[in-house]
Amino acid sequence: MKAKQKKWFWQFTIATSVLASLIQAQESVNSERKVEPAKLIEILPAPVYRLIRWPDSSVLNGPNRVNADAAEVTWPKEQCSEWLHKVVGTSWLPPQVVEFIFIRDEFDDHDTARIAWEGNGYVIQVSQTASVFVMKFTPLEKGNTGADFQEKMKNARLLCARVFAEKGFRWGPGVAAKVPIKGLSEKIASYSFRPELVRYLKDDEAVCGRPQTMKEAGVEPPQNDVEALRQRDPNNPNWDKTASSYNYWFRMVNWWNDGKSIGFYFLKVEEGSWVPSYHANFDKNFFRIREPHP
Repeated sequence: MKAKQKKWFWQFTIATSVLASLIQAQESVNSERKVEPAKLIEILPAPVYRLIRWPDSSVLNGPNRVNADAAEVTWPKEQCSEWLHKVVGTSWLPPQVVEFIFIRDEFDDHDTARIAWEGNGYVIQVSQTASVFVMKFTPLEKGNTGADFQEKMKNARLLCARVFAEKGFRWGPGVAAKVPIKGLSEKIASYSFRPELVRYLKDDEAVCGRPQTMKEAGVEPPQNDVEALRQRDPNNPNWDKTASSYNYWFRMVNWWNDGKSIGFYFLKVEEGSWVPSYHANFDKNFFRIREPHP
């Protein structure tokens, strides 16, 4: 038992370290700029910026579109559907008749899965690679999503608290020990809408924000297996203030509001040995990879 705990602890420590490095790396890219970013394209990770732009008809009807029943997208369809239902609130999910669109090598050799529908007064577009999840909400009535900085931030936060799932889960100690998380959408809003981390991009007149990194929050990785297990305890009321929580997608949701649409994006991660990034090589062969082993 102790041997298994030690093995798990080191896997957990490595995964936490790698994920923290990925988050810090993105923050460093932005903070090291000599000129303050003025456009969304300057601040969003490159794959995210490409994913928020819906492909035109030449791509949607082009030779790289893969039939949704093709064997090579069996796993991507499973993975993307699972993430869609995990992330999006029940009343915001697409009708069953709406299917995913699979495009091989859509940009920078990245395979993508996209789906779009209308609901609750918005055109909703969800785009995914193997490791990145992006969703975009555009009002149906051609209304704007905010006139100024404060209104854009307020409207994005309100939408965040509505569109994400109300319930989620995390993994506790033991085999397949799911720990339910209630009020998930409100928790995401509390993590991702910290006033000091909201930025105004003057050229786009866009507003964007992100959650704290582990370093900014003063969170340290566990020093031993006992501490790691204590952090993951199902009854730990401060779990979301531990390093363990940073191994979950809902702790790392970023957002933007450019006055025309509101969007959210994050890495598709929830502990285990799967360590995604915004520039992962496996995004380039999403339609050929298989489910990673936990």
